[in-house]
Amino acid sequence: MHDSNIIFLHGWLFDKRIWQGLDKLFYNKFNTYMHDFPGYGGNLRSDINSQEYCDNIFKNAKKNTTIVGYSYGGLLALNSFQSYQSNIDKLILINCNLDIKNQSNDTFNLNSIRDLQMSLVSDKNKSLKRFMYECVKNSKHYKTEYSRLIQVFFNNSLPDTSVLLQNLYDLQVPVAINYGFDRQKDILLINTEEDSFVSCKKVNTINNGLIKDERIPDLGHIPFMFGNNEIYTLIDKFIGAR
Repeated sequence: MHDSNIIFLHGWLFDKRIWQGLDKLFYNKFNTYMHDFPGYGGNLRSDINSQEYCDNIFKNAKKNTTIVGYSYGGLLALNSFQSYQSNIDKLILINCNLDIKNQSNDTFNLNSIRDLQMSLVSDKNKSLKRFMYECVKNSKHYKTEYSRLIQVFFNNSLPDTSVLLQNLYDLQVPVAINYGFDRQKDILLINTEEDSFVSCKKVNTINNGLIKDERIPDLGHIPFMFGNNEIYTLIDKFIGAR
């Protein structure tokens, strides 16, 4: 057992398999924990929603804990962090929509989210394959990434439509950062430059140095197949800068 812990929270549609071994890079320094939100992967709970589940993770976290939240999981983590941060040392947000200044949802295309909701209802399989392609389409390695996504996240292993629809409603609510912590020391925002959902340039403009941020080139919304070593280096450096 180590003195420090690191917890990984996945994004929309994809369960903890999405990390593609990122957790293993931290084994020598941290006790690592990977969670599935309700309705995802092996988590069959229906008595609690994703935000409540995330709140419980934060409330029950041991001291010296870092949390890594990806995309939708990052939004949930940011909400929880502002209410239950006593045991959380660092929060890492990867490709996460942030409303930092104006409490207006400026970085996600709300029309695209609503279109996705409608397409899920009409043809779930086609809709999710299209979404997977959108996740990687601008990446330097998009062909390999898309092929792997289709193989790993086959339709029968994905959440029910009702769960996905509820999560998409959650995504439409802007999240603003309060002033209860040191933004530069407590939070790291990592964005990939080829994310088709969240413009890296726009995020940088909105952030404007308010919290520490880093960029990774060449990768799309899912950076874990070819960018884990770089992600690990950024996180390890940030955690070490106490």
